[in-house]
Amino acid sequence: MRVLATVLCALQVALALPETYMDALQLARRWGYPCEAHTAVTEDGYLLTLHRVPRGREAGTGTAAAPAAPGPPVLLQHGLLAASDLWLLLPPGKSLAFMLADRGYDVWLGNVRGNAYGRRHLNMSASAPAFWDFSFHEHGLLDLAAMVDAVLAASGHERLHFVGHSMGTSMFFALASLRPRYGSKVRLAVHLAPAVFLGHIRIFGARQLLPHRDAVSTLLDRLGVREFVRRSPLVARIAEEMCSDGSRLKGLCIALFVLTFGDDMQHINKTALPSYLSHVLAGGSKKTILHFAQAAATGRFQMFDHGPAGNRRKYGSEQPPEYPLQQVTTPCSLHYGAGDLLIAPAVSPVTQPSGWSQRAFIYTNIIIKLKSLFVCLNALISPFWRASEAARQSAQSESRRRETVDDSGSRREWSLSQDVLQLAARLPHAVGTAEAARPKFNHIDFLLSLDADKLVYEPVLAAMARF
Repeated sequence: MRVLATVLCALQVALALPETYMDALQLARRWGYPCEAHTAVTEDGYLLTLHRVPRGREAGTGTAAAPAAPGPPVLLQHGLLAASDLWLLLPPGKSLAFMLADRGYDVWLGNVRGNAYGRRHLNMSASAPAFWDFSFHEHGLLDLAAMVDAVLAASGHERLHFVGHSMGTSMFFALASLRPRYGSKVRLAVHLAPAVFLGHIRIFGARQLLPHRDAVSTLLDRLGVREFVRRSPLVARIAEEMCSDGSRLKGLCIALFVLTFGDDMQHINKTALPSYLSHVLAGGSKKTILHFAQAAATGRFQMFDHGPAGNRRKYGSEQPPEYPLQQVTTPCSLHYGAGDLLIAPAVSPVTQPSGWSQRAFIYTNIIIKLKSLFVCLNALISPFWRASEAARQSAQSESRRRETVDDSGSRREWSLSQDVLQLAARLPHAVGTAEAARPKFNHIDFLLSLDADKLVYEPVLAAMARF
């Protein structure tokens, strides 16, 4: 029976989407790109794997270009609970990593302690509780610093470009604000969905849990939980079973995706969902989750809150200090999406339609939320009642970006990304703030949307060329 189970498992893997079970090296080489693995050692002993795509492919051949002197280095840094391979899931011409390599850049993909490529340490095992005592603060000050040094040493350049997504941007601002000399090593820092000020988060269930984050932390401590969502082949198999075309649970898979990231499935390759879901979670620490929960609850970009007594011991004050963003000397380009549930737009008094009562305004928002819920329910039950694709798209189109007309009759959005605008106002060298030109463009779209190349990557490449 054991032999039969092994054979069946191997057959299942063989019939599955190939990339569902691939690591970063395999994902890049699958498309004909050269890819290398390097190691960065942090000041406190963590061993982090960096993946390098040193050059692109020969035009029209699909094979790696002949070895040549690498171009200017660019470091791509993933977000929360993710890993370097998330940059490699889209095909050439659609993936930012491949587009950069094809334009002559020396592309480096970072990883952080605790994820699938960062579970080694010079003196500790990943099973030791002390191994998991970190948040995005250590990811920035120690992990990112080590990766920047490693990239510059290997490439022979004195400066690099940086592109961060979500937590990757949090890491950069923590490092560049507290260790400004690292900011001077970066030509241009591009921030996709910058996770800095999170006071208007709209992720499903987040607002209900945030007031109880201390109780949740205590419960997790008692249960001995320090690591979150470790990557495993089992997750890939579950994703394959639930999310493959033809699965009766495909609707549930889509519904969960929509609840987590937002309703923009028409721009996601649904056939590739098993691969996306098997790679999107690569592991991290409980403390990192709590640090982001703190940011969402307070609306501030602060160091980790250890409680009044712990803060006095560590910082000399009862409250954790804010990161001094005024110390960031790097030119920064900020990019956001109107459909982002994490770095979310927020309704303010100046954008509320004039002449509307507060009650009417609240009721309208409730209706919009109910429509979004209907989209999720529709995706869940559609495989069972066999609704047509046209009907599903019609239901999804109900939830649209809210607009109104001001007193002068001109068209005006009800909401702007105040979190990103607040960040831009704090930075001494914000060189641009750009919204992806599609109303539902959300957090994960920066990595997985089929039109991210036109809406985000081409403008990013143009900005990098100027620095």
